[in-house]
Amino acid sequence: MLKVRVFTGSILGGLLLAALFSLPARATVLVFAAIVMLGAWEWAAFGGLHGAAARGGYALGVAVLMLCGWLV
Repeated sequence: MLKVRVFTGSILGGLLLAALFSLPARATVLVFAAIVMLGAWEWAAFGGLHGAAARGGYALGVAVLMLCGWLV
């Protein structure tokens, strides 16, 4: 199990570095925002929110907070 986690971490770390150094700044922010949005969808389920509307509302709230942070 540890080998799989290390392998996955290596692949994701390589993709992270590739995105940081090859994409323009705005595209990098959009890619990471999309990843955070997918994470927020999953975190909503871990937090006990059931149903697509509740999870989508949580993800939308996270998106609004990220947008506010970007504009400030």
